[in-house]
Amino acid sequence: MLIAAACGGSSSDSSPATSAATPSTATTSTSAPESASSTSAPDDASTTTATPELAPVVVEVVGPEEVVFDYSEQACGDYQRPDLPARAFRSADGTVNVVMSAPDNTRLVGPSLDELAVACEVVRTSAYDHDPAAHAHFEWIGALYTEDGNTVHAVIHNEFHGWESALADSRRAILHDYGDEGWAYLARTPGGLVDMAPAESGFQLGDTLCAIDFWGAHPDVGCDAVRRYTAPVDGRYVIDVRANRASSDGDGVLVTVERSGAPLLSTELDGSAELQERLDLELVAGETIDFVVAAGADASFDGTEFEVVITPDGAVCAGDIWGCTQVELTAAVSTDGGTTFGPAQGAGGVIASPAEPYRHDAGLLAFWQPSNIVQHPTDGHYYMLSQFDDARNGRNIQFTCLLRTDDLADPASWRAFDGDGFNLTFAGSPYGEPTPDPDDCWSVVAPPTSGLTWNTHLERFVAVGGYGQFGANGQYLTTSTDLIEWTSPVFIQPAEFVFTSDTPPFEPYATLIDPASESMSFDTTGARPYLYFTRINDMSTLDFDLVRVPLRLDVESSSE
Repeated sequence: MLIAAACGGSSSDSSPATSAATPSTATTSTSAPESASSTSAPDDASTTTATPELAPVVVEVVGPEEVVFDYSEQACGDYQRPDLPARAFRSADGTVNVVMSAPDNTRLVGPSLDELAVACEVVRTSAYDHDPAAHAHFEWIGALYTEDGNTVHAVIHNEFHGWESALADSRRAILHDYGDEGWAYLARTPGGLVDMAPAESGFQLGDTLCAIDFWGAHPDVGCDAVRRYTAPVDGRYVIDVRANRASSDGDGVLVTVERSGAPLLSTELDGSAELQERLDLELVAGETIDFVVAAGADASFDGTEFEVVITPDGAVCAGDIWGCTQVELTAAVSTDGGTTFGPAQGAGGVIASPAEPYRHDAGLLAFWQPSNIVQHPTDGHYYMLSQFDDARNGRNIQFTCLLRTDDLADPASWRAFDGDGFNLTFAGSPYGEPTPDPDDCWSVVAPPTSGLTWNTHLERFVAVGGYGQFGANGQYLTTSTDLIEWTSPVFIQPAEFVFTSDTPPFEPYATLIDPASESMSFDTTGARPYLYFTRINDMSTLDFDLVRVPLRLDVESSSE
């Protein structure tokens, strides 16, 4: 499902505006307070609201926009899209990489930001581990940093989707190409059971009509389409089965559920008939459950929508996706210049986790959407901003934490600012070592600050994001000298977001990248950076483009 970040500013009485449309997608936008330079936190959280006395910044769009990545023409598959802010770095050989975040993370690569080509290879795929204590469900690369171009540290925006946390789901398995859910795709013929071969949209037996795809199955005369699930461990399995024919024409199909070859239920589906059953079984490891669709005398019009969800003890998310979402920040690392990213400090590598364990229907709880990682030009520490949301039990808290570390290789070394210093660690786990309440964070700039850089021309930190409460919906820029107090946001250009309009395109994920940056991680910008952002043309088809426009930045009293 599509995750659209809560976006009601940062006060405790505002409410997130959300959208849910497509599988496994994090889409973000937010509003900001009208006049505060540093966003207000909830009533029970620390905050700063003072505006630093800095000369106003002039922001000017100085050229036409460019489409960096066109999904409809360049995507290698529906897995490839810019679903968090673009993050750039240089490999040791000078190659420029722009990571496009999605549950299967990919890159654009080339000799410069002006000459990028699509790389189809996935640099990190999500673990899709359905245990929330594993800290590895749906994983977007949210931030990156490298100093030598060989070792690249990554912060992972790690979403646990409780509505997709079943042991096995027949549609999810094909959509995400899971290899560990226990499914097999078989054809039952007069000669016995044989494996179907992978096909463009699923699995198929040769050139017959006998096939299995995301939506269900199609049998052929003399060939039954069989989805087989093999129980991985001894235990209780609650199996929800739903099936109906896609057409009322033809002579119908026979749907059977079999346990180790013995029928558990069998139903003829013709016309508009539908099967919907729940089976509650005690299985031993290795037992098989077959979900079979068989044709009658004629296989015409026998396409059958078929969905199976298997859960332990029937524990499922009963409400909407926001009630069953928990997000945390974890770590990954590449030692081959960004070609592949593996776990840092063992599986999980927690950087910041909410203080409570995940519970179905408890409400959104999230440490998420990290900004760029920026090295401070004077103190040498590494900094990033992260949004925190808490919508449990009628609460609606949303603000931005400032975190820093002096060791990118150690996920547990990140500390959050509490108003007095960087004294808070959220690197524990609600399933192990407890963490403090994130409300102890000192709230700084309005969420989400999707881009953060040190600007060598302005000699300030610059943050950018998309907001909807400044009189004009659009992308804005704000600056700071200390990362704690921020100037009033300056309008860059119009943009609509999922919470400001029902009609795409939506344009979240603003960030600045400067081709002239001398940093291997592009965490510095100058007077002429580009504003990069995502253009969501169609959420249902995952049609996400990456776009950039050239900017000129200056202080009001100076000229180039």
